[in-house]
Amino acid sequence: MWLGPLGERVYWIRETDERLYWYSGGNPRTVKKKKSRAYFIFSERSNKNIVLSWLSFKECFEGKKVKKIMCSTVEGADPLKIGFSNPDELDHERINYFFTHTRQNEREVGSAAMYLHYDIRFLAKIAIGVSYCLFGKKILNTDYMQELNKALWYRQGEELPNVNFGSNLRSKDDGLLSEMLGCENAVTLTLLPNPVGLGINLNISSSLNWVAQCALNEDLDDEDLQKIGNGLVIVSFKTLQKGIALEYPDFLAYKIGSYQHDGLNEIYNQMGKHKDYFKNL
Repeated sequence: MWLGPLGERVYWIRETDERLYWYSGGNPRTVKKKKSRAYFIFSERSNKNIVLSWLSFKECFEGKKVKKIMCSTVEGADPLKIGFSNPDELDHERINYFFTHTRQNEREVGSAAMYLHYDIRFLAKIAIGVSYCLFGKKILNTDYMQELNKALWYRQGEELPNVNFGSNLRSKDDGLLSEMLGCENAVTLTLLPNPVGLGINLNISSSLNWVAQCALNEDLDDEDLQKIGNGLVIVSFKTLQKGIALEYPDFLAYKIGSYQHDGLNEIYNQMGKHKDYFKNL
């Protein structure tokens, strides 16, 4: 289940041969081939800003192979124009269940199992991509790259490849690393030289943090190291479709308040004007 900005509900259901599952992750390549449906329900608070709710429904699952079904009655607008489909018999049965369930005020109970090495493929893909963008084809023929390729195709139960990855989901994190190497409402990618080569730090909204060894010194020459310098930082704001790149020392100075970056200031000043919007509704 997903909650919208004003308490709207979206139930995303993936079907298998015999059972029905609420969607919770899984192999992204497999998911693209599976049939799935999403059911959208407005909340009482949606009337406080119906346009906001409408646009959030429009953008939800954009670009994904998901059949979107509107469960609430809509007047004055056509859900079909923002990517929704007409419900079939199965959809009507589910809609009836959702509303019966919610009217009875039943407590929703669920459980989810988490595999703590779920992100190995994800980190390997990032490490390979960053290495190739910085150093070209030559980096693809190194021993460490072979280990990254093993990680890219890693399956649960196999021996872990010889790569250096880390996540605050698998180890204790006092929050300082996530705070210093992240930006609120943004994805921040930090490229840093370290004693053994090039490391990358991926941070989502100063909350979730991953680190990975991207390349080894033995595979890099002076020209490669010059590209890295003292480190690089890329801050990406997906919803704004904006990205900002700056050197690592400047980014740290910005984080502690001793350096002002016009691009970041402009974005956060704009966000600041609306930060209490939902509190005041």
